Amino acid sequence: MWTSLSVSRWIFLLTLTAVMLFSASGVDSHRHMKCCKLFRTAKINPIKHCYKQTPRHRCKHDAYKITDENGQLYCVKPTPPWLQERLKQGLNCPPDISPNLRTIFEVLDEDELE
Repeated sequence: MWTSLSVSRWIFLLTLTAVMLFSASGVDSHRHMKCCKLFRTAKINPIKHCYKQTPRHRCKHDAYKITDENGQLYCVKPTPPWLQERLKQGLNCPPDISPNLRTIFEVLDEDELE
C-alpha cells in the first residue's frame, strides 16, 4: 500500500511540475496576440519569424508581425515594397496564433513527416 501511495504521489508531483512548466512557457503568448497599432516602414533584415495578423474583434489592422534576430518584434503594414518582394520570394508568414499552439502544430507537422 505504501508503494502505491508513493507512486501516486510521484505521479501527482510530476503532473504538477509539467503543468507549471507549460504555464510558465506561455507567458509571452499575449505579446504575439496583441493588436499591432504602431507600424514600422523601414526594412527589417534579417527576418527570423513572420506572422500575419488579420483583422479580428477589437483589432481592425491587417499587418505582419516580424521578429528580427535579436527577438525584437515589429509590426509592418502589408504595403511596403520590401515586404511585398520578400513575400514573393517565399517568406512564410502563417496566421498569428499563440506560441503554445504554434509549438503544438509544429510538433504535429514533424510527426506527420515520419
